[in-house]
Amino acid sequence: MQRNELHSRMQMTEVVNRRKIRHAHMVNINRQIMLEGCAPISRKFHRISQKVVKWSEGPRRFRAKTPAGTDLVADLNHSYNWLKTSGIISRDKWGNLPGGEIFTTPGEVNERL
Repeated sequence: MQRNELHSRMQMTEVVNRRKIRHAHMVNINRQIMLEGCAPISRKFHRISQKVVKWSEGPRRFRAKTPAGTDLVADLNHSYNWLKTSGIISRDKWGNLPGGEIFTTPGEVNERL
C-alpha cells in the first residue's frame, strides 16, 4: 500500500456506493485469485453465508471461552444489519473476491481476561 492510499480508496468507494457504480479494483491480484473468485464455488459461499445469516436470527447471545481464561460474551442487536459479501456482486452491493465474509457488530460485548 502506498502512502495515503487508504484515504483515496475510501473517497473513491464513497462515490461508487452513492452512485451505485459497478466497480472493481485489484490489489495484489493474480490469475489464480481471479479464477477462484469467479468460479462456481461463489454460489456455494452464497448459499452457506445465507444459512449463517438465517441462523444468526435465532440466538441473542454468543459466548466464547478459551483455556487461557478469555471469557467473551456478545449480545446481538437484531435491528443491526448484516452485510454478506459472498462473491455475488450487484449494482446495490459491492463485495470482495473470493467471497465468504459476513460483517455485523454486536449490540454489546463483555470480556474478562
